[in-house]
Amino acid sequence: TTPASAVAGTASTSGSGAVRDAAAQLGPKQLVAVLERAGFRGEGLRTAWALAMRESHGRPGALSGTNPNGTRDHGLFQLNDIHVGRAIAADDLYSADKQAQAVLRMTKGGTDWSSWGLGHSGWAGHLEREQPAFYARINASFRAWYDRFPQ
Repeated sequence: TTPASAVAGTASTSGSGAVRDAAAQLGPKQLVAVLERAGFRGEGLRTAWALAMRESHGRPGALSGTNPNGTRDHGLFQLNDIHVGRAIAADDLYSADKQAQAVLRMTKGGTDWSSWGLGHSGWAGHLEREQPAFYARINASFRAWYDRFPQ
């Protein structure tokens, strides 16, 4: 697999071969459409939308700085380098549609968001116990976006 660090260029909202443009941003309803095409529905759709807004402000080409462990986070949902090749192909990393499809699989159909610090099990439960202030901060940010879901 191609390492995530090799991916660069302009973001696409669909298809493979998407490349990176950190400034390109999907509008609120465009993001809803991407998530619906991926298969998100109901509560999972609203949660996915709020999480993508919390993580990247709807920017498929978003790229984090280097994390303390040397990895980086990519795209709408800020998928970590460790997901490249396992959950998503490097060529699809900045495709809004491909990333949404990967996240739908990773969240068991939009029902388990613990990897993003939501809920009380998995990594979220660990954060809640070990770093309660951080857990509260990221959940408050999520809730602020959740309440802004476009109708």
